Amino acid sequence: MNLSITPYADTAREELLTLWSDALPFDAITLDTLETRVLLDENFDPETFLLARSNGQLVGFVLGIHATWCSTKR
Repeated sequence: MNLSITPYADTAREELLTLWSDALPFDAITLDTLETRVLLDENFDPETFLLARSNGQLVGFVLGIHATWCSTKR
């Protein structure tokens, strides 16, 4: 097994959404949700959104968040 871990890249969007919906069918998200809730979030850092590939195929991911900005609204 050839496993590689890399930071998120925009070229993986569709592949990521497919894996997400296959692995988490009750928590699947749309491209719009991925963009607005993750990629455009002020705290998003692609270095904490890791993609795992086995022989070139996306097989997993980890989405980490490190809050650098926080709203005080409740």
